[in-house]
Amino acid sequence: MKPADAVAHPLHILQVEDNMDDALLLQRVLRTAAGAGLRLTHTTRLDDALHRLDRERVDAVLLDLGLPDSAGMDTLRRVRAQAPAVPVVILTGHDDTACAEWAVQLGAQDCLVKGRVDGEGVVRVLRYAVERQAMLVRLERAHRHEHHLSHYDPLTQLPNRHSFRDQLGRALAQARRQVSRVAVLFLDLDRFKFINDTLGHAVGDQVLRAVAARLQTTIREDDIPARLGGDEFTVIVSGLDDGFAVGPLAQRIVDGFRRSFAVEGNDLYLTPSLGVSVFPSDGADADALLRCADLAMYRAKEAGGNTFRFYAPAMNARAAQRLEREHGLRRALERREFALHYQCQVDAATGDLTGAEALVRWQHPSLGLLPPAEFIPVAEETGLIVPLGEWVLHTACAQAAAWREAGAALPTIAVNLSARQFRQEGLTESVAAALDAAGLPPEALRLEITESCAMQDADASRAALEELQGLGVQLAVDDFGTGYSSLAHLRRLPFDALKVDRSFVHDLPADRDAAAITEAIVALGHTLGMRVVAEGVETPDQIACLRALGSDEMQGYAFSLPLPAPVFAERLADGAWRSAARHLTAAAPA
Repeated sequence: MKPADAVAHPLHILQVEDNMDDALLLQRVLRTAAGAGLRLTHTTRLDDALHRLDRERVDAVLLDLGLPDSAGMDTLRRVRAQAPAVPVVILTGHDDTACAEWAVQLGAQDCLVKGRVDGEGVVRVLRYAVERQAMLVRLERAHRHEHHLSHYDPLTQLPNRHSFRDQLGRALAQARRQVSRVAVLFLDLDRFKFINDTLGHAVGDQVLRAVAARLQTTIREDDIPARLGGDEFTVIVSGLDDGFAVGPLAQRIVDGFRRSFAVEGNDLYLTPSLGVSVFPSDGADADALLRCADLAMYRAKEAGGNTFRFYAPAMNARAAQRLEREHGLRRALERREFALHYQCQVDAATGDLTGAEALVRWQHPSLGLLPPAEFIPVAEETGLIVPLGEWVLHTACAQAAAWREAGAALPTIAVNLSARQFRQEGLTESVAAALDAAGLPPEALRLEITESCAMQDADASRAALEELQGLGVQLAVDDFGTGYSSLAHLRRLPFDALKVDRSFVHDLPADRDAAAITEAIVALGHTLGMRVVAEGVETPDQIACLRALGSDEMQGYAFSLPLPAPVFAERLADGAWRSAARHLTAAAPA
C-alpha cells in the first residue's frame, strides 16, 4: 500500500460500512459536495477492506467500527496494522466522547457521528486527514534523510565518524558483558594525495568509493567499516577471544589492495597502512582505542606502508617525542635556530672545486646540533618544510653571493628542494626572488630534486623544471638509482646533472654489482648530456673507481665534512684546501 504524497489527484476513499442505507446516503452527499474530486470504493466487510488496502492505492478510510466480521476498536487496530500510513476517519452512530478520544489515541484522524455532518464537512475532514498524513510522510522522510546524513558518509555510504563512535561504544559495552575483546583497525591510504594532485579530486572521490566497496567485501559480515574523513577508514571487529586473532583479517585487507582499482580508464594501484588496537589491553574507551590505532598506523607508514602494525606502549613515547619535535620546529623557525653547513663538490679529474651543497642543521637549544634526519621527516609531514626550504634557499643564495663578492671562487651552490616545495605554486617566482635579493647569477645556483619526486608526475615535473630552466639555474636529479624512473620520462626532463646515490658508492670498489650499476648510471647520464656527481665518497679507492667509471664530480667525507659557513669560508680562501682536494684525486690509485 503506497501512502499519498499529495492530494492533487481525485481522493480515493475506501468506505467500510455494512449498513447499506447509511452507505448510500453518505455516498450521495459526498459526491454532491466533492464531485470529480472524489472516488469512492465501498465494502461491507473488514476482510475485503484489508485485502483492498494491501493491493490498491487508498488515500483515506471511512470506517464503521461495527462490521459483520469485526467489532469495536479491534476493527481500527486491524486497519492501522494493515496500512499504518493511510489516514482513518471513524463514522459512528453514537455521540460517545470517550470512544472518540480512544479512537484518536489508537491512530484515527477524526471521529464523526453519522447524521451530524454534511457532505462538505466530511469532505473537509477527509482532505485535512490526507494532507496531514502527507505532511507527516514528508516529515518522516526528512527525518530519515537527516539521520542518514548525520550518521553516514555521503561519498561512500559507510558509517561516518559520529556513527563509528556510537557503534564502537555499543561494541565495547557488549564486550564488557561477555568478557571478550574488540579490535579497532585504522586504515590510511599510502600516497593518496598524489592521486588527488595528479588526477584531480573527482577521480580521488571515485577511488575512495572503490576502496570502501573493496573493504566491505574483504571484512567479515559482522565487522563494521566506517570512513572517518579524507582517506581514513576504520573497522570495528568484535567478539574476539584473543586480540592477535585480528591479525589475519588485517593481512587480508592489505592483500585485498594487490588488485588495481579501475577508475576513469586508469588502473590505479594503491597500498594501505593499517594500525590495530585491542580492547581492553590498549584502551578502555573509544578515544583511547582510536588514538592507539592511529599511532600504530603511523608506525606502519614508517615501515614503508602496505602493511599493518599492532599498537605497542612504546609508540606513545615516540608520538610524544614527535609532537615535541613539531612544536620545537615551529619555535625554531620563529627564533631562527637553523644554520647551513656546506660540503664541497670537486672535479673528479683535477680535484678543483666545482661547487658546494648547502645542508641544513638545527641548533637545538637543549639537544645541540641536530642533523636533517632528526627533523626533516617531521617537517615534511607537517608542511613546515616549505617555510624551512624557503629560508634555506634565500640563505644559501645570499651566502654564495657574499663569497663571490669577497673574491672566493665558488662556481655553484647546490640547494635541495623538498617534494612539497617542488609542487607548490609560485616556485619559479620564489627562486627568482631569492636570486634577485642575493644578487646571485642564476647559473651559480643548482637546484636538486630527488628522483622519486621528479617521477611522481613526469608531465607536471617537466613543466615545473622548464620554468626553472627558463631562469637560467642548473637542475640536478638527486638520489638517482633509488627510485623507479622511466627512461622515456627521464630523457624528457631538462636536468643538467645526475647524482649517483651514496648507497651504490658505499660498496665500491669491492661490490661488482654496485660497480656495474654505477657504471650504467654514469653512461646513462652522459648519454643524456648530464654531468654525473657521485655522493658519499669516503676513501681513495672509491675515488679511483669513480674516476675510472667516468664520474665528473665527487662529494663526500673524503674531501670534507659539511662545514659551518665561517669555516668553509676559511677553506675557500686558503689554497691549502684546494691543494688537498687535488692531492686526494691525484693520489688515488688508478
